[in-house]
Amino acid sequence: MLSQTHEALTARLESDYVAIYTTDGSSYARAIPGIEAIPALLAGDDFAVLRLRRWHETFECDEPRHPFRGALLLPMTARGQLIGFIACGPKRDHTHYLPEEVETLTTLTHRVGSAFALLTPPSLVGERFVTRLQKGV
Repeated sequence: MLSQTHEALTARLESDYVAIYTTDGSSYARAIPGIEAIPALLAGDDFAVLRLRRWHETFECDEPRHPFRGALLLPMTARGQLIGFIACGPKRDHTHYLPEEVETLTTLTHRVGSAFALLTPPSLVGERFVTRLQKGV
């Protein structure tokens, strides 16, 4: 599911990269390998991760020294928890994402996150999170 989402976004978005990150304990790991321009692992206290965890809202990263500078970051949440996110790199034509694109990508990311949380074995999402999800907490 994640690889199909990645392939579809990569084929259709005219961006420098598309990356999907999922929770890996206290950090977030890139689910699809092969993108050298961005980190494979982000700490839980990374600026972008903290903002996604705090607000659960899509945003364009404007931090000048951050590896996601210019990227559109979309949270994958389930039961109030950030379980991952999609990073859509800057557009190749140096324009911002259109409101319609942001809305569509936000909806897609939400649905992918929900499906990922329900279909992924506990060892891949985090034992504590899956236990809470199954109990309906």
